[in-house]
Amino acid sequence: MNVIYVVALFRWKKWGFWGISLNSAIACFTSIYYEPLSILSILGAVLSSLLGILILYWALNIGKDIKAWSRLT
Repeated sequence: MNVIYVVALFRWKKWGFWGISLNSAIACFTSIYYEPLSILSILGAVLSSLLGILILYWALNIGKDIKAWSRLT
């Protein structure tokens, strides 16, 4: 599914970002559910998912006048 969402981002579709974010959240909850419940594994899953979404959002908002986020439809 992430391949489809990345292709959507390259075609300037905002739903590609939301799809990647949703997949990241699902992966986070899945890894928390199936891995042993230790604080470090939960913290690692949450931080890695959140960090990936934040980096993508930051990358789409680079630039002053020509941000990629404003070009997404």
